[in-house]
Amino acid sequence: MKSASSTSARIRGIVSFLVAAIFCAAGSAMLLGLPWMVDLFERIGAGQWFRFVTGSLELAGCVLLLRASTRHLGALLLLPIMLVAIATHVFVIGGSSAPAVVLAVTCAWLLVGEWRRGSDARRQQTS
Repeated sequence: MKSASSTSARIRGIVSFLVAAIFCAAGSAMLLGLPWMVDLFERIGAGQWFRFVTGSLELAGCVLLLRASTRHLGALLLLPIMLVAIATHVFVIGGSSAPAVVLAVTCAWLLVGEWRRGSDARRQQTS
């Protein structure tokens, strides 16, 4: 019988892979300069350099999410990006912020899960 922590780790791995795929697609669209991304960042008004920075950070977070040992860093990098995306939708460009909210909540869930896994591992080492 599998332990609850093993099942939880497997679920986090699957969710991390799916979230990484989403960020890979979005980051790639930004870096490739797809017209709808160029238009989006034009509406934000921060300049196209911001699209390149955001796309690069999203791809870096994607890579970090794919390894269990760096998953917490990926979630920690991507969570504030999604919080800024939510604020941008609410205060600047309008439209639905639901996708960014879902990704922010998922990144927070991954971050807490990985933090707990690390805490449990440290606790077991000291026992």
